[in-house]
Amino acid sequence: MPLLSNIERRAVERTQKQTRKQDIIKLVQVRFGNIPENLEYSINQIDDTSLLEQIFVSAISVNSLEDFSQLFNSNSGELE
Repeated sequence: MPLLSNIERRAVERTQKQTRKQDIIKLVQVRFGNIPENLEYSINQIDDTSLLEQIFVSAISVNSLEDFSQLFNSNSGELE
């Protein structure tokens, strides 16, 4: 018998994704102040764990909100 059922595993994964999204938004807010609603909305629409990780690392290393937005938009093709 598996330690976690498929339903439990999906719930854990969903929670991890939501937490990563909140971490990205909070990190960008702390570094650069308020972020545009459309950018926050776009972050919340991402369902790819590896893409969320890439965006999180990018949010740490970029120098400005504009740089983050450009980087985010250049990866938007991966969102579709």
